[in-house]
Order: sequence, then structure tokens, then C-alpha cells
Amino acid sequence: MSSANHIVSNDSIRVDVFHCPGPLAYICDVTDTINLGVLTEGHYSTEIIIHRKIYISPDPCLGSNPVDSSTRELIVYSSTGINEAGSNNIIVKYFSGNRELLVKSSNEKDATIMIFNTVGSLILEKGVGSSERISIPALGQGVYFYKLIDEDGETASGKFLVQ
Repeated sequence: MSSANHIVSNDSIRVDVFHCPGPLAYICDVTDTINLGVLTEGHYSTEIIIHRKIYISPDPCLGSNPVDSSTRELIVYSSTGINEAGSNNIIVKYFSGNRELLVKSSNEKDATIMIFNTVGSLILEKGVGSSERISIPALGQGVYFYKLIDEDGETASGKFLVQ
């Protein structure tokens, strides 16, 4: 990829990617990555257009011709949560769009997560791996507390918000 640009307008995103194969072109096995910045929650219609620049010596990669395009739907979910950094660097975030809790730990150890409501009642207790999504569709709106205990007995706790 020689360059890229994008435009975000309401619920539409247009991405233009420019490639310049050069005189000794080969099959590319690299993925183009475009940073779209922070997007608000919602559905976006995303048009991706790949342009090939023309290699002309002595001033290469002038002009461009669209060679391929695709339209995809991009869904952005909001996440709520407060990252509590304990000794095992655990992240717990709730994603309201798909009603899932993401539990991620950098220490690669299995753990048990316990979720409590504001009056201290245990809502859920489940074994989790070091990176796992837990579907919890039955939670109503409010603040919930979690406690994680890994296989070595290390604990982390925090809270997350369901809206």
C-alpha cells in the first residue's frame, strides 16, 4: 500500500487504498490496515475502493485507476467498564450490543469470575480462560461488580455498567 485515506460521514465510511506495484510486482500477502479513529456506536455502510497507481519511469506511481471495490457493514458496539489493573493485568468490559462480557488476562491462567449486583447477590459464577467472552443476556440495567480469582489464588475486582 502506498497510501490510503478515508471519509466518515454520518453512517457511511468510504476508504480509498492506493497500491503501486512497481516494475517487479509480486503477489502481496500483507493486509492493509486503516485506522478509522474513534467511531460512535451504530451501523456503518463501508465502501472500500482499491486503486492501482501506474508505474511510469522516471516518476513512479502517478495517477490511479480503481481496480476493485466492496461494500461491507461495520457495527460498532459501545463498551462500558472500568479497567482495574491488578497484579495480573485483567481487563473486564461489558459490550451492550451483544450483551457479552470480555475477560482478558495477560498472565495466561484460567480463573473463576463471580458477578454480583449492587446488593451483593451472586448473579453468575463461571470458569474462564485468559481471554474469553461470556454471554450474559439476563442482566438488567445497572452497576455490577466482579471478582476474578486465578488458579494461583491471585484476585482482581472491579465494576462495569449495563445500560
